[in-house]
Amino acid sequence: MNESKINSEKKEHLVMIEAIITRMANNSFQLKNWAISLISAILIFADYKKEFCFIWIAFLPVIVFWALDAFYLQLERKYRELYKLIQQDYINNTNKVPLFDMNTKDINVACVTRIMISKSVWPIYVTILGATIVVLLINCLN
Repeated sequence: MNESKINSEKKEHLVMIEAIITRMANNSFQLKNWAISLISAILIFADYKKEFCFIWIAFLPVIVFWALDAFYLQLERKYRELYKLIQQDYINNTNKVPLFDMNTKDINVACVTRIMISKSVWPIYVTILGATIVVLLINCLN
């Protein structure tokens, strides 16, 4: 295979990974939107029905969305590392990563629970949990 064809295939490989990274970042953003919308709806429903036991239900989706968000961030980080490896292959003219290989199982990044407490994830979910607790306390005191 000639050198220019290999280089164009490596560039295409990088473009594919960029698309995956963009999709993972978009999924993370959408999860935050869904979490805020769902928790708001639960809290509004609880207030409308005057059934404040529904507020307790709001805690489960927050934890689920928090974990999913961390999972997508973990995948994004893995693909960023794969991108770096392929970029180094391209720069150094080596073939350590096979062309169009998208496997990230051997790439180590932080675990999901560690990512859950990273500064890019925890503030939004702790804020949502805090707001839910405040609403719960206000309604319990009334």
